[in-house]
Amino acid sequence: MIEETPSETPKKDANDLQNDVSANEPEESELLMRLNPVQREAVRHIEGPLLLFAGAGSGKTRVLTHRIAYMIREKSIWPRQILAVTFTNKAAQEMKERVGHLIGESTAKSLMMGTFHSICARILREFGEKMGLARNFVVYDDGDQLTLMKECMREFSLDDKRFTPRAILSHISKAKEKRVSPEDWHSHFHGFFEDICGKIYPVYQQKLTTNNALDFDDLLSETVRLLETQPTVLERLQSRYKYLMVDEYQDVNYIQYLFLKLLAEKSRNLCVVGDDDQSIYLFRGADVGLILKFEKDYPEAKILKLEQNYRSTQTILEAAYGVVRNNRGRKDKKLWTDKGEGSPIVKHEALNEQEEAVWILNKIREALKKGGRKWSDFAILYRTNAQSRAFEDMAVNWNTPYKIVGGMRFYERKEIKDVLAYLRVAHNPADALSLKRIINTPPRGIGAKTIEVIEEEVNLSGVSLWGVLQSVEGGFQVHAGAEGPGPVGIGSRGHVAEEAADGIRGGAIAAFPGLRWLRLWLRERHRQGRAMEGLFKDLLVDSFQIVEGEGGGLVGDLLRRLLHGAHVGGGDT
Repeated sequence: MIEETPSETPKKDANDLQNDVSANEPEESELLMRLNPVQREAVRHIEGPLLLFAGAGSGKTRVLTHRIAYMIREKSIWPRQILAVTFTNKAAQEMKERVGHLIGESTAKSLMMGTFHSICARILREFGEKMGLARNFVVYDDGDQLTLMKECMREFSLDDKRFTPRAILSHISKAKEKRVSPEDWHSHFHGFFEDICGKIYPVYQQKLTTNNALDFDDLLSETVRLLETQPTVLERLQSRYKYLMVDEYQDVNYIQYLFLKLLAEKSRNLCVVGDDDQSIYLFRGADVGLILKFEKDYPEAKILKLEQNYRSTQTILEAAYGVVRNNRGRKDKKLWTDKGEGSPIVKHEALNEQEEAVWILNKIREALKKGGRKWSDFAILYRTNAQSRAFEDMAVNWNTPYKIVGGMRFYERKEIKDVLAYLRVAHNPADALSLKRIINTPPRGIGAKTIEVIEEEVNLSGVSLWGVLQSVEGGFQVHAGAEGPGPVGIGSRGHVAEEAADGIRGGAIAAFPGLRWLRLWLRERHRQGRAMEGLFKDLLVDSFQIVEGEGGGLVGDLLRRLLHGAHVGGGDT
């Protein structure tokens, strides 16, 4: 989780900072002795732009973590003046942990480190009100966006078999990356399908606004708009984050590039690490040309290349170089290693997927018979999940132990998304998408026809879904007593959602009594029984303790913690 940065003015001076970390940090010579000459040069270059081409396995994470430690320890740079951007939450967490080992965990916690999406979400929650964005906005993940898009398509009577919602979302996402508004759509995109997307785009965006929600692309585009239209905010953030570091720079897109350019405009202390040979996200809008034009944007930049590989043998490196050496426009670099030549690469062409599986499993069994290896020493990589079937079938037939890495993510479970939807509605009643998700979960006798009638009233009255529900006598029951909800309809008397929502917005998380029966319902109704109750405890109870331990207690604090893992980034916003 990215730490909040409430002030640009350090509360401690450099001497205090030195005392905080001195007991945990090595001497400068020891810190730099762990690095090769090029890595050492990259760590020492603090002032001014730096472009670091880092080949695969060349120790780029070591450079970034040691550079942060060097800045804080040797240059007395305040940790909260450093902004480190990664592409996944996992990478950010790993980097923060490694920095903590070098300079102490308490100091590492002060670092602003995370993905583009999570950092932008933080900035918008702090400053978004200056351009009319409520602080309690929610972020719609892929599933939420898909549901919302299907709603839009129904309004236009579009067949989602003929026009896939994901394809339309993809077109809109590309437009947002290029900063094309709904009004400007037809000036940039032409064609039959493009015209359909252009009609849906403004409706989709209006529904997001009505629900007080942003999608992933909005997090970036709205942050850039904030920086461009609010000079005082830009100046404040430029003064706050004087040293910027970006990992995987070859995968940034145009809107991410603008965000970094605006923040670094004043200090020009921008360090980017990447490798044009490893750019694989063109389909997501990544522009490898941005890393290649870094020198034009920053003529004074220092350019370094990490070419010593610590992971592979020379045979593998030579083969990889043979694949990429003729790519157009690439920066020439050739990796080398002191690990020796290694075994030759073997290429086997099988007749079909079954024969391929047999051949690979036979090779693994042969290696096991020679001794010195165990099953867990081997990994089989494939391009798509569908390719695992042949390997699984053969492993079962041969009684071979195996483990499939991947599967459904924790936050993609229906029950977890239901829990988060309850919290979202309590925190932000305007979130109609989450409200419709839990309006009949657990069952309250509210069917599809009733929901259709309610939505018609929403469209006619212009009142939010929440407002329409509350206008019905007795209100809408989001929670019930400890005994459970029971089959309660919209018009039934009893607890009203506003009691819970008002309690939460006004103070402690404990004010939401519905969490107790929701936990019990998960245990009683779900086929995995107490296992789901355990998941609930991990998700909510432990998070309560962490939030309260950090001085929080508002449902907004809890949501930011939970949703950070659910969708910011992600994969990794």
